[in-house]
Amino acid sequence: MTVDVIAIAALLLVCVIALMVGWIVAAAAFGGSMLWAVQWRCVSSTSFEPIRRQGLRRGAWELARSAAGPGALGRLVARESLGHVLLMLLVPMVGFLVPASLPYVVLLLVPEATAGGEFAEAIDRTVWLTGTLGVLVAIRIFLNGLRYIAQPGKPRGKIPGLRFPEDLSSRGRDQGPGKVVR
Repeated sequence: MTVDVIAIAALLLVCVIALMVGWIVAAAAFGGSMLWAVQWRCVSSTSFEPIRRQGLRRGAWELARSAAGPGALGRLVARESLGHVLLMLLVPMVGFLVPASLPYVVLLLVPEATAGGEFAEAIDRTVWLTGTLGVLVAIRIFLNGLRYIAQPGKPRGKIPGLRFPEDLSSRGRDQGPGKVVR
């Protein structure tokens, strides 16, 4: 092999890696924006109030108990509730599609002669594995986000709770600058 062939192969490898990194960054940005949109819809719903008051676990339990009882199936399939259920199903779907899309990009880069047989089966197994892990990660991130939104001041491990300056509260703004809020 000459130096030119090695240089071209190395440049091609760098380009493929850059394409793959760019694809996964774009897919992660899409997935993150979709999770943010679903979280925003959940938080702006009136059914988020018990979760905001009592935290994610107790509030979700209270919400589930209030939804149970006679006519629960009718309330679940009501038009507004059905929209919320479909919106919640978007979280695992996005969690599956974002990591599962990368192996299919690999199929676009491989010549047709190589794309069949065992290689295609390996890609399918990889898609299912990464997609399943992506679903678990997306649900975990979604629930952690809701937990943080519900109780932002609660400390979580090494990450300190969210603290706002006193001047940002309505009481602090009413006092004026330079005055102590007690």
